[in-house]
Amino acid sequence: MIAIRIVPRLSCFEEALDRLIEIKGASDEIWLSIYGYFPLEQHREQCERMVPAVQKLKQAGKRVIVELGTTLGHGSVLPDVPMVNTFEKMRGVNGVQAAAGFCPRGKNLIEYQKEVMRIYAALRPWGFYLDDDLRIEYHGPVGMGCLCDVCAGLFNDTHNTGYTPDQLGELIISDTDIREKYIAHNREGMAYYASQLASAAMEVCPDIRMGWEYVLLGQSNGPDFDNVFDALYETTGKPPLSRPGCFFYQDHEPRKMLDKVINTSLQNVLAPDYIQVRRPEIENCSQTAMGKSINGTCVESTLNLAYGCSGLSYSMISSDTEPLDTRIRMWHAFENHRDYWRKLIDDIGACGGTGVAGVEPVFSRNGYKAKIPGDSRQLIKWAQFPLSEGRQLAQIGLPISYERDFCGVRLLHPDAVDYLSDGEIKELLSAAVITDGRTVEKLAARGFGGALPLAVRQSEPFSEGYTDHPANGASIGLRGITDGFTQGRYFHTLITEPACGILAVSGPHTTAALAPTSEGGRWAVVGSALWCTVINGAKCRQICAIADYLGGLPCLLNNSEQVMIIPRATKTGMFRAVTLVNISIGETAPIELTIKNPVSENFVLSRPCFGDLPLAFGRDGEDYILSLPELGAWKTATVRAL
Repeated sequence: MIAIRIVPRLSCFEEALDRLIEIKGASDEIWLSIYGYFPLEQHREQCERMVPAVQKLKQAGKRVIVELGTTLGHGSVLPDVPMVNTFEKMRGVNGVQAAAGFCPRGKNLIEYQKEVMRIYAALRPWGFYLDDDLRIEYHGPVGMGCLCDVCAGLFNDTHNTGYTPDQLGELIISDTDIREKYIAHNREGMAYYASQLASAAMEVCPDIRMGWEYVLLGQSNGPDFDNVFDALYETTGKPPLSRPGCFFYQDHEPRKMLDKVINTSLQNVLAPDYIQVRRPEIENCSQTAMGKSINGTCVESTLNLAYGCSGLSYSMISSDTEPLDTRIRMWHAFENHRDYWRKLIDDIGACGGTGVAGVEPVFSRNGYKAKIPGDSRQLIKWAQFPLSEGRQLAQIGLPISYERDFCGVRLLHPDAVDYLSDGEIKELLSAAVITDGRTVEKLAARGFGGALPLAVRQSEPFSEGYTDHPANGASIGLRGITDGFTQGRYFHTLITEPACGILAVSGPHTTAALAPTSEGGRWAVVGSALWCTVINGAKCRQICAIADYLGGLPCLLNNSEQVMIIPRATKTGMFRAVTLVNISIGETAPIELTIKNPVSENFVLSRPCFGDLPLAFGRDGEDYILSLPELGAWKTATVRAL
């Protein structure tokens, strides 16, 4: 369940292992990270020194994982090792050659890495992970690649063309057909590289399980990660291990953790169905006492499990600059959280399987095909489409999920429209959607002006009153003020037809409405403050109530607190659990929840380091009303229906 990553060459290596064996509940796996492109003889010597440690770990009941920490290089962030100059360098679409990022088809690199795999596979680890620098982008100063002479030549041979690397770089920007072929070319190169390394490991250790650490940065790699995972699966015959992640190295700006966790959940959704082991990358880089706190690390861990990861993995010790004290205290915290985390993992498979039920932000899996005005080789917008837009509404208590089978409503940010095809827009018009006036403007410009029985016009900031429409929920009859200090200063009044349901008004003007679409869908168009996280309580509750009205949420936060909720439900829509986190620096008031259609009436409150607390409930019609105690600053709790 818990994996700790350590670099074996450190002077504290032996002591760290002894303490991890002593603190039994802190880890189940130890990952030995091999970092750097050193002469093979040095790798052999290091591997020999690791043998006693591996034997000790296995005798203590710990799984041993080896991680190849440098696959295609980390750009210029590498020690100056002369043999790096023998490897084939990556050349980006921007025409720049990487300082220390390598072509996935490079023969010298592959032969070297295959021998490295053979050396460490002799330790007979349970698994072998490839690091997340196995990617085709962000090998600085390369934005994305590879267009070296070898790759450009292979592309030309495959497609019977004769482009120079520079010509091909220009066409990738302007010609979506060439771009799609080029991305397929990159995917094949990464798959080839992964299969070569996996084959080498299996020569020595036939039972090896291969895994991949990976990041979702855009769509330079295409619509998913199947290329590498399929290659590992086909080579080994075993489902690969997954370690999704992306940035967030210290918790000085803690709300950025929320976007990382949701991004990780999207990576899990995009991974192949056969992936069973999903351990998030929880980075404590640069792994100093001045970086991520113990509580921040534990909160990030909890949220990843609530979003469906099957275990945890930590980048913990990779330098000798710090005493072990802070890490030992962190390991004790892991041990103390263990029972709580186990309950979260068990909830994933309970009742025939559960998922995060909420509102799904819209993005196109084919966004890399988009023609974006102003694109250039320096800023390749189609490869960096806005994945995160809309996710911020998790901060107002709106549950955000990419698990479509568990979501009854979708959230359409206007920036996502640029990446949608006409077919994808038409599909959305048959769904339940929450969006704003800018989206309506963009759709009209795309030729979909007649799809909704309303139009929008820009407005000055306004105050608005919420009507008695049932979609307004607890905000019925209240008034809210949206002012110029609100994030995202976009204001629209709506020109509606009789088919629309009026949700909010400002004087004679409509400011929010429900509208049937030409394709049979139902859209809520909100005229202001939809994408803001600093809003009044009435607006906050209105947005959540609209989502519930359109899509049926299994859980609602009833009071205006800065609390994120992650509800889990069965495929039939029955509430199973909800994890809450206070995302403010102050303690909340007592929290009230509305629970719908639970799997049982036996509710308990689970918290780290505490036993389960039985919860009484009240009733409001068919709904269950639960009162929870105050939640401390950046603390978590989970309500479970047993």
